Amino acid sequence: MVQTVSRKRARSPSLEGKGKLAKGKVTKEERDLESLVFGVQSEEEEVSSEEEEEQEVLETDIVPFLEDATAQDTELDEGAPLFYEDNVNEIDPTTESDQEDTSESEGESEDDSAWRDKEITGELQVSLTSRPRLKKLREREGEDMITGDEYEKRLRQQHEKLHPKPSWAVKAEEKVIEEEAKGDEEEDPMSILTSSASALSSTHTTLPSGTLDIERLRDANVQARSSGKSSMVRFHPEARVLAVGGSDRVIRLFRVDGRENAQIQSLTIKDFALHDMTFSPSGTTLYLTGRRAHFYTLDLETGKLEKTPFIRQDQKKRVIDRLIPSPDGQWLASPAAGGAVDIISTSTKRWVREVKINSGVIDLAWGSVSGKLWVIGSDSVVYGFKHMTKSLTWRCVRRWRDIGGFSPTTLAISHNERWFATGSTSGIVHLYRAEDTEGEGVHKVGPAREFLNLTTPIGMLSFAPGDEILIMASRTKRDQLRLVHVASKTVFSNWPTQTTPLGRVMAVDAASQAGFLAIASHTGKVLLYRMKHYAIKQ
Repeated sequence: MVQTVSRKRARSPSLEGKGKLAKGKVTKEERDLESLVFGVQSEEEEVSSEEEEEQEVLETDIVPFLEDATAQDTELDEGAPLFYEDNVNEIDPTTESDQEDTSESEGESEDDSAWRDKEITGELQVSLTSRPRLKKLREREGEDMITGDEYEKRLRQQHEKLHPKPSWAVKAEEKVIEEEAKGDEEEDPMSILTSSASALSSTHTTLPSGTLDIERLRDANVQARSSGKSSMVRFHPEARVLAVGGSDRVIRLFRVDGRENAQIQSLTIKDFALHDMTFSPSGTTLYLTGRRAHFYTLDLETGKLEKTPFIRQDQKKRVIDRLIPSPDGQWLASPAAGGAVDIISTSTKRWVREVKINSGVIDLAWGSVSGKLWVIGSDSVVYGFKHMTKSLTWRCVRRWRDIGGFSPTTLAISHNERWFATGSTSGIVHLYRAEDTEGEGVHKVGPAREFLNLTTPIGMLSFAPGDEILIMASRTKRDQLRLVHVASKTVFSNWPTQTTPLGRVMAVDAASQAGFLAIASHTGKVLLYRMKHYAIKQ
């Protein structure tokens, strides 16, 4: 059903030199073993210094997201498969006529997986004094000859010591985009991206206002475009992976590099039209909803797809419209009718409680710092709920509303919880300082800034990782997308332009690394841009 795609290239620091050995001569058997085990190509291709060599990172195209879980799939009525691998709409990127203005992609060589030959390694004798750098493999002073098996074992131990595996998957970083990398610079995503906000704030200077340095890259879904409109885009919280969903009920995963944007896998959910999808904060799970009385969870480590009926404690079924995970990954919040928000446990996938407001629920969001659940109602009041661990209840701890009142459509909270933003049916977006929302009762708050750049109902409102950019967009008309510089509370004046091919924006998302911005269009394309300020430099 689902296949794991993995390409690895490893070059051990103990195998490489400066073109000539310091002393001794490498035998053919040693070169064979190096090539077989670690894919070493030739001494001419090796790097020129030990310091550079020790900083190289094992490069893998993508984590083993999806293993074959056919036996675990939930079947539909009459034995129909729940999802299947879909390759119908794959497009040869070389035939795309509309990609002239995007960056050129470069092919990458694909090495075979490492393997070992017991006959060769068992008989081989390796001298640890034949090269100065092999002395690092010695376990005691004066040690010299070891067997091929022991040589291989120590090489692996040395490599794993320099490059430990991440906690949930074997993960590595691909080559960064040619303009920023200047060749083969590599980066460790786990050390840089401990969290999206801290990574950006600690690595980069403050984003300047006025104009945005942005470039268009190859479409994110150029390898497999949706047969209908692409209505959902979600970046993985850690890896450079983009999930795309559309009206054709197909979910496609792409490895985003700005050049090839290779498709990793595609799944078709057959028993409902996809309405929303989101990754868990840890990135191990993808939640899928389709306006039905059930939802799906896709375990990206095991490939297991699980169908979960949604039944409340009173045995009443409710349609699941969206699932919004809490920052700690403990809860899922789902807006419901009658001013209710259902709270679901991620561990049991069962309903645990509901919170209610005094009007219909319009939108909701979690506070990344406080863990509070914020809900905006049709009466323009924003409610803040806190989980009380002792009583296992949710208590409303704050209420506030705009001083002028409006018809809300969206709610967004910055990752550092210093800013709130709301969108309205008229296209107006308000930006509020969080400190101004504090007060007794239904506290009235005036916006720090009002944006009148859009004229149709705001359907998308979010803070990009780092909280320096507020993204606002509408699905109703063409080209309805703007980016706000939060610190100066001004809209970037140079982008998008009249020639930016946005079409009707169906979804938009910003990646937690490398400044990627994905925009889903009604044409089925997913435009990919890079904000150069966030290019990760080594």
